Amino acid sequence: MAKGRMLNRTIATDSRLNRLSVNDQWLFMRLLPFADDYGRLTGDVFEFKYQIIPSSNWSENRIKDTLKRIASTGLVEWVENYTIQLNGFFKNQKIGHRKAESLYPTIKELTEKGLERFGKVGKGRNNIIEYNISKSNIKEYNLSDEFVMFWDEYPKSRKSDKVKMFSKWEDACKEITADELLTALKTQKKLLWDDPKYIPLMATWLNQKRWELDPEAEDVKELTYKGGLNGN
Repeated sequence: MAKGRMLNRTIATDSRLNRLSVNDQWLFMRLLPFADDYGRLTGDVFEFKYQIIPSSNWSENRIKDTLKRIASTGLVEWVENYTIQLNGFFKNQKIGHRKAESLYPTIKELTEKGLERFGKVGKGRNNIIEYNISKSNIKEYNLSDEFVMFWDEYPKSRKSDKVKMFSKWEDACKEITADELLTALKTQKKLLWDDPKYIPLMATWLNQKRWELDPEAEDVKELTYKGGLNGN
């Protein structure tokens, strides 16, 4: 990905851009510096937010609605969860180096070959969050206060990769409220985790729905430590 892109002043009189609101225009112009050598960006809204507008308080729904309006003008093409393609990208961009392979499939590939052929970010390449975010200071990003409380409560030695855990925590919150999740964590921490060998990795705790365990059940420690519920 380049450190910069060219924005021609003719954009000010582009009829497609001027059909958009000022906020929509702002988001469109934020796309340009993040486009790869083919004018493509992530089409996944979660990844988009933390890559392109990490300091904003925009919700995923707001981003989706804005991208739909931008796409309706023809300035971009967007296949949700896969690719955003800036149309007319090479009109103003001169790539003076050998182009790096794109992280994202083309719109044509997605249309002709079908979405099922591609992983979430296309062609089985590394997740763009890992590439662009996990190496940065996570405090710069807008993780929810509820998740931060959960993260801080969890034993330090059994957690890693805050961004990935945030995604898993969000999935868990589709089945249980954030407050209930935190309460379950605190209860198990108090009643079960007196010995470090009983403390599972945060990813394990979330993936295996450990919040459903009854910490007062007679054999729960044995289950937690052995077999399918081992603490690793």
